Parts: sequence; C-alpha cells; structure tokens
Amino acid sequence: TEERKESGAMATRLFRLRGRSSFSFSFLGSSTSSSHYSSLTSPSPSSSSFSWSFQTKTTGTAAERESVLKSFSKRDEHHLRTKYKSRRHFGTIAGSSASEIQGLETVPDGVPLTKAYEILRQKGFVFEDEAQAKTIERLNKIHSELANYETSWDQYASEDTPKGLYIQGGVGCGKTFCMDFFFQCLQVSKKLRVHFHSFMLGIHRRLFELQKITGGKDPLVLVAKEIADQASVICFDEFQVTDVADAMILKRLLETLVDHGVVLVMTSNRLPKELYLNGLNRDQFVPAIDLIEKYCDVFPFPVDSPDYRLMGKNSKTWITPITESSIEQFEETFLKLRKKKKVKSGVLEVQGRRVKVPAAAGGVAKFSFASLCQEAKGAADYLTIACSYHTVLLEGVPKLNENKLPLVRRFITLVDVLYEKHVKLVTLAHASVEETYKPLDENHSRDEDFAWDRTVSRLTEMQSKEYLKGSWRGGSGLLRRLEREVMNEEDLRRIWEVYDRDNSGYLSVEELSLLTADVNELKTGRRVVQKEEVVKLFNNVHVCESKGIEWEEFRSYFQREGGFLDVMECHYHFTTACET
Repeated sequence: TEERKESGAMATRLFRLRGRSSFSFSFLGSSTSSSHYSSLTSPSPSSSSFSWSFQTKTTGTAAERESVLKSFSKRDEHHLRTKYKSRRHFGTIAGSSASEIQGLETVPDGVPLTKAYEILRQKGFVFEDEAQAKTIERLNKIHSELANYETSWDQYASEDTPKGLYIQGGVGCGKTFCMDFFFQCLQVSKKLRVHFHSFMLGIHRRLFELQKITGGKDPLVLVAKEIADQASVICFDEFQVTDVADAMILKRLLETLVDHGVVLVMTSNRLPKELYLNGLNRDQFVPAIDLIEKYCDVFPFPVDSPDYRLMGKNSKTWITPITESSIEQFEETFLKLRKKKKVKSGVLEVQGRRVKVPAAAGGVAKFSFASLCQEAKGAADYLTIACSYHTVLLEGVPKLNENKLPLVRRFITLVDVLYEKHVKLVTLAHASVEETYKPLDENHSRDEDFAWDRTVSRLTEMQSKEYLKGSWRGGSGLLRRLEREVMNEEDLRRIWEVYDRDNSGYLSVEELSLLTADVNELKTGRRVVQKEEVVKLFNNVHVCESKGIEWEEFRSYFQREGGFLDVMECHYHFTTACET
C-alpha cells in the first residue's frame, strides 16, 4: 500500500513536470497514435483528449465557471461552454467502444435494467430470448448497486464495494449485447467499455513509455493509478488470455484496480478456471483466476443458447474454392468496390514498423494471406489496418491444421480486430469457413481449437446482410491519429476518400453522417447525431450542382473555416448533437 501511494504521488509529479493540463492514456481498441495507433502523448491544452486523461475538472458553481470563462478568449470560451454543456451521457469515457443499442432513446432514464429491456422487447427492438433475459436480470442487481458509484485512487475497496460480474457463454449467444446494454444504461460518472485484447495492447504500450521516465519505479502501479482515477467501472468484452506477457502482469494489475474499488464486468467464452489453459508458466497466472472469482460472480449462459450470427448466412463475401473463375470473381469485386479510383500501394507506420499495403483505393485495401499471417505481425498491425480501411479484401487463405498454429493464431487475431471495428471482409479461400482450420487431432484444451469456434461464428456473421449494412467503427481511430498531428491537405484528402465509402467521387448525406458520428464518438464517446443537423452541414459545404460534396468543396470549406477538427468540434451542428 505504501509503495502504491508513493508511486501514485510520483505519477502526479510526473504529470506536473510535463507542464500540461492533461495527460493522455489511449487504449488501442479505439485509438491510434502518431504512428497510426495508440500512443501515450499529451494533447495540447486546447484540444479535447480522446483517451484516459488527467484533466482540470469542469465542476464548481455557475459563478466559478463564469469567472474561469472570462479569462479565456472568445474561441476558448466557446470550447469550454461546449464542454460544460455536453457532458457525456452517463459518464462514458471517450475511448469506450460499446455498441449503440437500437431503440434505447425510447427508454426513460433511471428505470431498472429489466424494465428497460422489457420496453425494447415490447417495441420489437430485441428478440425474446430467455437466456438473455436471465442475464439482464442478473445485471440488473449490479446495475442498481452501482447507481452513482464513484471511486478514486485515494479510496480503497470495502465490504460495501459491489462485486463485479463475469459472463461466460458460447459464441454469438448475446452476452456482449447484454453487457453493452448494461453499460449504456449504467448511471456512473466514470465508466469504460473496451475490448480486452485492445486494453492489454494499451497497457503494454503505456508500460513501455513509463519505463523511460520512472527511474526504476514500478510502472504498472502508475498505469493502474491512471485507470483507477478515470474509471470506477470497467466492462471488458471478450476476456481471454493467450499471451504470456499478459498473463504475467494481469494478476497485479487487476488486484491493484479492485483494491481501489474499481468494479469489473466481463464477457468471455471460457470459464475463469479455463483461462490460459496449457499456457506457459500458467501456475503464475492461477492467482489472477482466484482474484477474478473472488471479486466477480460467475454467470454462465445456458449451453443451448442460439448463435445469432449463424442466422445470417446469406452473402457471398467468402469466395471458395480458388479457381480461375473465383479469382476473376474476387478481382471483379475489388473493381466494383473501388470503381474508378486509382489503385495505389502504400505503407502504414506501426510503432516504428512498416506494414505494406499492396493495393488500396480510398477506404478499400487488398492484402494476401501470406503478407498478413505468414509474416511476423500482431494485433497492433491489424488494428492499424482496421482503422485505415473500411473494407479489406484478403486473398489466398489456405487450409490450416495444428502444424501451422502461428498462422492460425494470427488469422484468429486478424478476424477479431476486423470484427471489432466492423470492417467489411471479402475473402478468397481454398475452403469454406468451417473447413479452413481442421486439426488432425482435435483438442479443445488447445486455445486455437477453442477460439476457432468464435472465429467461425464471426466470419459467418461478417457475411450477413445485417453486418454488411452496419457502420465502420474504425473511423474515429483514423481521426484520432490526425487529431494529434498538424493536419495538412493530404490528411484532409484522406478523410474525404475514406468516407466516400462507395467511391462515387462525392460524399452523400449518409456518408457525411457517418463522418460526423465518428467525430462525435472521438469527442464525446457517443455516436448519436441529428439528421437535420447533418443536412444543414451538408448544405453549407455543398455548393456545386453535383449529387454530393466533391473534394474541392470539402477542402475549400474546412480550410476556409479554420481546420477540419476545430470546425467539427465548434460548429453548431456538432454542438447541438452533443447537447441532444
């Protein structure tokens, strides 16, 4: 405890030494850095940090706030007024990646979780599902216990601290929906929802940064302090441990968080005792399992829960087998997606590494399986791709077995990242989804065998019409990278090209709405935008006689009005959407 207090005090001194009003800690699941994804940089005092931040709190009396406002210029005054007015709904921390729940706006604030679920069911927004209803009922208990719950690093857990919840279930049964529903309705001033894989990437990145400046102090405690000061409740999606580096630090990290009152809610395909099964040095990870079971109630979904993802097998984005005709079909798909846009090769920078992009046009890119999975690449590389392109074409996926486990692991990770960012995937493969990985000797204690069931489910859902109609979730990552750099005309062009999703040569109202939603998510953690406000913005930018916003209109408007993000943040369209 004394060591943590000392490290916490040191963290505070470090923040002061940097001479900034905020210190940023970004999670890779929804952020990108100056090298295309997560970096631990300090944003300028005038910019809104899409990350964990120690920031001057906008609290106090109205008179105190007004006195602060008077000391700023008119532009800063507008920024701060917007900040006071547009508090994130129920304390969602920017960087959270919970899905928007359709119909949730029809539910009154403050009603029990079970009542809110029943309202959505009666209105036809959700299916009647007994397993999900039971899960919502269990979440309702912790939902009521956590009402107005708040923690800080200076506080410690007590007997009155609510227990968390560990929701275990098969693939596609709806456990993530239940947790997202709980998260969106949770009335807590500081809360975070993040994919666990992305969370751990951010942790390792932060540890690397802090090791340079802590002078031998334990950096893990400093990271835990940043988190505990910023989140009272953390919701982890897809909690799983396959990496020895994660396993070795997880117990101390989780222990430090729960000691300071942070409540954890998780979803996972595995029961706690099955985590990191057969992993290297697993005996050192077992205490983390004991800790999870101590601080979280385990709630398993019924084993016969349906896989809703498998109900949408009606698309042809998985092309198989590889023949002359299928290769021609694959290339024609690329041609249709890029339309008349010129195909270019390029390079993405990832933590000093270079990821080659063989062919790309706007927001569409084509890769080979060999370049993404046979070479030494990981989640960080795939996340960079997912935050750069809304559609990925992957060719040459082979048949795999346990003799090629490194390739299997990379492919599983690739699918997980693309799915999380809702990237559209078109694949040219030697076999069907179910037959792509067929171990010669099936062993469900092997992580790859167990995880493959989830991959099959996700790849199947990614072929469905419902998935293909959905919005790309990587746009805020692209915008975040550009937010931390001086945006030039090339960056502005990149934004226009990526959001011209159909490569028509102009932005439609729908495409501008997606762009505005991503900016809103970047700035506030929420994607809600008002269509009438988007139409007003569209009419302001669009002055030509074409069907949509052409590049020259886009460039001229945002350069004339003071820069893309400044205009989007301060513009009345964005402000009104936030207030609403």
